[in-house]
Amino acid sequence: MLRSLVTLSLSLATLCLAKDAGTAPAGTGFAVAKATMKSGAQVVMSYRPTEPARVNRAVYQWRAVVSCRYLDRGDGSGMPAVDALHTLQQLEASLEAPNAAIRLWSKTGETRREALFQVKDKVAFTAALQAEAARLVLECTADVAQDPRWSVWAETVKALTEKEKATPSGAPNPPSP
Repeated sequence: MLRSLVTLSLSLATLCLAKDAGTAPAGTGFAVAKATMKSGAQVVMSYRPTEPARVNRAVYQWRAVVSCRYLDRGDGSGMPAVDALHTLQQLEASLEAPNAAIRLWSKTGETRREALFQVKDKVAFTAALQAEAARLVLECTADVAQDPRWSVWAETVKALTEKEKATPSGAPNPPSP
């Protein structure tokens, strides 16, 4: 499990940031990165580039990667229709709760949305995910493991930051492996 998450994080290091990737809504604390995979598929990632303010990491010992499948919006892009995206975002918003869970990133593309959370109580989080996914009629799974260092998030932010610094302004968005 940990190896697959480290592989996921390291594969994120290959994201090539487009200078026109845009930003998340002001005040959210999130940044946005886009990548084109070798397959030609587009992937969009929304992530916290810095640790959330006034958060005690020691409280959030568990890493949960939630993965939900969705149907392609019909154009072969691997991206969800607007309504499906809003439902996925609603799921994530319902799982993020003060003193319970913090969403650190979401990645959308290739008919799957993945979200990384650091959680206080893995049992309560998993139960909330199951209930909310059932209510929203979503097919989701969660991989939960102890991660007091928030290692997947830290490695992801480091990789994205390094890639952004290495990508010249106006450079094209070359394919990622």
